[in-house]
Amino acid sequence: MIGIDRNTGLVYEGTSIYGHGVWPTPVIAPAQMIESPADWDRVPGHADIGSARLVFRENSYDPASRVRRGRLYSWQDGQAQPQNWCVQRHPALFEDPGHRNHEGRFSKSLLTYHPVSGLAARIRKTPGVMIVMGGFDAMTVWYIVSVELIALGAELITLRSRSNLGVLPELDRSAIPNRGANTVDEALGKVADAAFRGAAASVIDLCRDAVQVVISHWLLQQGAPEPVLNKDLGALVKDLKDGMNRQALVDAADLVRILHPRGKSNERNRLGLRPPNDQDGELAIQALGFILREVGWAR
Repeated sequence: MIGIDRNTGLVYEGTSIYGHGVWPTPVIAPAQMIESPADWDRVPGHADIGSARLVFRENSYDPASRVRRGRLYSWQDGQAQPQNWCVQRHPALFEDPGHRNHEGRFSKSLLTYHPVSGLAARIRKTPGVMIVMGGFDAMTVWYIVSVELIALGAELITLRSRSNLGVLPELDRSAIPNRGANTVDEALGKVADAAFRGAAASVIDLCRDAVQVVISHWLLQQGAPEPVLNKDLGALVKDLKDGMNRQALVDAADLVRILHPRGKSNERNRLGLRPPNDQDGELAIQALGFILREVGWAR
């Protein structure tokens, strides 16, 4: 189990409330398991370690591969927070305030978390389990890649980043026609939100809607007649093919259109397609970002 001193941020470790300081201090982040859509509502609004029910202790992080390894700890039900520990002097403290007991240990009031067990069984039962680090005001989302049993029965987990959010470029709002600005903002906002929390089919569906909104309002800006706003994406792609020499724009829009049926079970059966995965969702977002740059609406 681990204990966290809210005053200093220092971390202690022990098999009970008798512990020692961990040095260097590991990265500790509030966490939330995402096993169903309802779990998103449990992600805290801010990353306050004092109220976190679950925390992640990082052992290592590779920024190139975006792979993170560490252990999960939980605040046990019915447990008071913080708890009193008897600890050795922390290596980071030259002098530790407080009185020593007869064993030479210091009394500390620490936020206390116990190792989480049974993760391997949980991810076998519910594939695609994710872990959110931080809070909604600043968070990252991670997939559980593997679970290893290490000494003393602890479980070391390997995580891979789900990094869709931020792929969409910054909009140049002065380039977007005033009439379409709110509609474009709404469509892109839905994509940005789904990039973290949505399934691949949902991300692709929202990207398709956003591409339709962007292309139709851009064509109107280029002088197309009013009914262009009512056209489906397939018809808009045809208009692009027939009306102007913008092959890259045509291909990007058509790619999103082609991906869309993969999220519909009847279309998958009819066409013999595989179901979409997260990489397909990322591809749709990348295509949408390319379209925004291509029509000149991105910085």
